Amino acid sequence: MNIYFIRRLLPFYAVDILLETFFTAYEIYSCPFPLDYSFEAAIKSLGITIMTTTASFLILTIPYVIYILLLPFRYQNTKADKWITTMIFGLFCCSIFIEELSVINTNKELSNLSQLQISLTLPIITVAIIGSTILSVLFQDELTTSRPAPRYKNRIFQGAMYILISLMIFHNLGHQNISTGINENNDMIAREDTYVLIKNTIASF
Repeated sequence: MNIYFIRRLLPFYAVDILLETFFTAYEIYSCPFPLDYSFEAAIKSLGITIMTTTASFLILTIPYVIYILLLPFRYQNTKADKWITTMIFGLFCCSIFIEELSVINTNKELSNLSQLQISLTLPIITVAIIGSTILSVLFQDELTTSRPAPRYKNRIFQGAMYILISLMIFHNLGHQNISTGINENNDMIAREDTYVLIKNTIASF
């Protein structure tokens, strides 16, 4: 893929990995079930996290790739493009925050069945908005690039290939078979939650 596409997608991927690493570390710290901390289990768990996070990232960024494809050449990397991209980036970050915080909230309540009230609370949404706003400001200058955009035909071809490869990777990466083979609790934490959610939603139809 042209370096232009990679450069535009890189901040999204960097933040996705950053947040996933942070929240996974918290889940490991707060997990009430026994985990395997051996070197082999750690390496396999990390591999699962990277694979599933990347698979969900590829799917979630398809709308943004379509935006880049359809944006006329003369508007690429303009102030309007940067403003729209920052908004998309903020929504992307906000969705990750809400998903991760909701999982933590759900797990906490599931560990205390006498007080089970699973819901998206105001604090979760508030933290998500604040966190995504901070990240949008921090990454604002990185969201566009000085590199010239590919011409329309090249963008269409590369974008179509991105979408096709993303769907193929996601379809063929079956979460039922992704396992360390060592500890089920490691597997549960290692699998990226958005990936599992999308897989289960598709399977339900």
